[in-house]
Amino acid sequence: MPSRPTALASACASWIIVALLLTSCAAMAPSPPPKPVLRVPVSAGDLAAQMAVEEFASRFPGVALQLDAGVGSPIDAWAQKLCAPTEGLGRVAAKEVLAGAVPKTVYVLAEITAREAAEASVFRSAMKAAGVRVALSTVVHKGERDFSPALNRAAVDQPELILFAGKPDAAARFLQQLKGRRLDIPLLVADTHRQGSVIAGATTLTAVPPLALSPEAASFVTAYQAKAGRVPQWSAACTYDATRAWLLAAALARSARGGALPSGDEVEAERMAVNFAGATGPVAFTGQGQRQSQAYALLKLGPGGPERIKAITAQGG
Repeated sequence: MPSRPTALASACASWIIVALLLTSCAAMAPSPPPKPVLRVPVSAGDLAAQMAVEEFASRFPGVALQLDAGVGSPIDAWAQKLCAPTEGLGRVAAKEVLAGAVPKTVYVLAEITAREAAEASVFRSAMKAAGVRVALSTVVHKGERDFSPALNRAAVDQPELILFAGKPDAAARFLQQLKGRRLDIPLLVADTHRQGSVIAGATTLTAVPPLALSPEAASFVTAYQAKAGRVPQWSAACTYDATRAWLLAAALARSARGGALPSGDEVEAERMAVNFAGATGPVAFTGQGQRQSQAYALLKLGPGGPERIKAITAQGG
């Protein structure tokens, strides 16, 4: 009969053998296949894009989403389409002016660039079509400091509204001289340079309102600020919306292919099916890849900073 220590040693040896066998079997068992990778064509270092990927991960079960800009990121192109300089400020400004008490006489001042000239022309034509007298339409040269010619005429004509298409700093110089002449004439600034700045004493029409003033962007701003420690710029919101749009199109394309990962062309083909409320406004595309509608805002400077007077959605372009 074996002694107690010998029996104990034998039992331990048996357990060791069993453990080794189990370990060996586990090592021999096939590992699960790696997840297929869907490359999301945008810069891996972009926080806004990463946030969009994290948000949409649940729509791609069993798939690894990997940020990979590669060459010529399609998502960057989508962001440019979503947030390209709009050519609608003159049209929207005219619509807003004519929606209220229609003025009898207006002035139109525009910086001497093609964009400002185009917006001023659209506004001027709409005013004339509505029977509003455009008593003065003139250009503002770069860095112009003396607005006396326009102000001298304004003292006589007393227009009921002045549209200034150009940079806010130039509009601020004009307004300062206007007030210096004690001319109490409303000034509407068309933010053609998409700076989103607001000057005291004027109303600004812009397609890039500060994100903090946009309830549509509130959740994005809060999440971004928690991660980055700062308020996002408008460009970050554009990338966020463009990445979400691309992922939504990719999910639609994958569904159409029975779960197989789509190619870039197949994702592109689903672009027109994308439609959602984005941080930058309604996100939907035309057949030419342009934004279907553009979000605008009328802003003023209040005691606590910029304030949104009104949100406007108009057809893009």
